Amino acid sequence: MEGDDGGGLAEMFDQENTGGGNVGSNLSDQQREELSYTKRMLKYRLYYVLVGLGSEKENTGLFKVSDPANKAQVRKVTNMVTGILEELEPPEPEEGKALVELDRDQLLQKLRKQVRQLESETVKESAAGGAGSDQDLPGAGVRRQGKQG
Repeated sequence: MEGDDGGGLAEMFDQENTGGGNVGSNLSDQQREELSYTKRMLKYRLYYVLVGLGSEKENTGLFKVSDPANKAQVRKVTNMVTGILEELEPPEPEEGKALVELDRDQLLQKLRKQVRQLESETVKESAAGGAGSDQDLPGAGVRRQGKQG
C-alpha cells in the first residue's frame, strides 16, 4: 500500500483502536464481538487484495503493467478497495453523545453497494480485456482416458 511503513497489517487489526471504546455503545457484547470478527476478516482479505494490487509509487504488483489504461484501472480498483476499508474503521463518537455503531448486518448492508460496484468494475474490465472462455484454458478440450479394464 502506498505510504505503508511495514506496520500496515498490525495497525489495521489494532484492537485498542475502538473509536472511543464501548462506553455508551448501542450494541450488546455479542453484537460487538460479531461486528469485530466480521471487520477483522474483511480487513484481512482486503489488505491482501491491496498487497496484490501493489503500489503505484513503488511500481509493484499490478501497477507494473506498462499500459497506462491498465494502470488507470488498477488505480480505480485500488481506490474502491481502500474506500471499503475506510468504511470498516470504527466510528468517531460525537462530543457529548453516545456512540452509535452499526451492527454486523447493518454494516454488511452498507458495504453491499460498494462491493457490487467493485464487482461490476472488475467483471466489466475482465470482459473488455479479452478474457476468453473456458475453452482457452490449458488442457481444455482434451479428452481424458479413464481406466479400462
